[in-house]
Amino acid sequence: MPRFIRMGAMLNKIVRLDLSYNFITALPNELSLMSGLQELWLQQNPLASLEGVASLQNLEVLDIRSTRVEYFPAEMATMKRLYEIDWRETPAALNLWEQNGIVANDLPATMALLHERNARSGLEAALLEALAGVKFMKEADTPGIAQRIADLVRTLSDMYGNVDEFSLFVRRADSLLPDKTKECTPVNLMKVKENFEGMQRQTTRKRLAADVEIKLRAVYYDRASRQEIDCMIEGIYNHVLSLEDIQHLVKYVADIMPAKPEDVKGPLVWRNLLAHQALLTEKRQQAVATLCTSMQGLYPEQRPADLQEKATEVAAVFAVERFATKQELERLTQVSAEASKLFPPDYPSIVPSDIKAAAKVMFKAK
Repeated sequence: MPRFIRMGAMLNKIVRLDLSYNFITALPNELSLMSGLQELWLQQNPLASLEGVASLQNLEVLDIRSTRVEYFPAEMATMKRLYEIDWRETPAALNLWEQNGIVANDLPATMALLHERNARSGLEAALLEALAGVKFMKEADTPGIAQRIADLVRTLSDMYGNVDEFSLFVRRADSLLPDKTKECTPVNLMKVKENFEGMQRQTTRKRLAADVEIKLRAVYYDRASRQEIDCMIEGIYNHVLSLEDIQHLVKYVADIMPAKPEDVKGPLVWRNLLAHQALLTEKRQQAVATLCTSMQGLYPEQRPADLQEKATEVAAVFAVERFATKQELERLTQVSAEASKLFPPDYPSIVPSDIKAAAKVMFKAK
């Protein structure tokens, strides 16, 4: 038994613990008593799991290099003070890269993933409680009902890849789902999902209508009455149908709307919106062309078609919206100007995400 376990009341005063190069296969239960622990070194152990580490809420540094840890528990998302983990040469490093594209020791990306998983786990638990304790309570005596409801929760969670969308569904699950578990067939669940998404679209459209009204009042201040604004919105909604296009209109209303309020007609607004989207698409293409030109100077031996494809891949990691934003175009201009410093000397070593990370550091103060 390790000597630290026999230290009794002194455990909570330990701030740094080095257990590296031992034969530890699991975290000892006594570790949870070390409430003041800030640094924990576990490298070079046959440790397979980090279950229980989330109890160390004051932990700041964790080293699990060369262990057998395969994954990080979702509960680690609650460790607010943790700022450094070294998980090189572990199965977790391979799993995070293959499944999520996260490189070893990228803690911010990993914590974001754990936050999402932890939130989803909580939502699944809440949904399970709501279905077993309320929605399908009348079926409590049915053989196998607990497993059936648990399977239903997992199915529903898989159906909603976005955790925020799943959260909204959980709030409305009681009214959306059939009244009996036997009616929760794949076909019916798809209908439930379609109904839910329809409700979401209608809610979003109503919210966006309010946003459109506010924007139009700002553009045509003192030049259009409330009734005229309402007519504008009705005409716009008859022609601008998708939520994405309405959101685009809200964001760029000053660039899209006609100068005179009397010219605001649905067809004209729709044409202006399409023209504005085409303009942003053209600007993005121009930015990619400029980047490609810079890359041609660095890699003259490469075929133009290959450079164009690679430049498009690099530019794509800077895109945050469907159409080019001012921030995206400015960053691509910076990257093109400093390509010799941001791109590797050999063409095969180009990794778009690495270019973005390097650009973030280089232009942080700009």
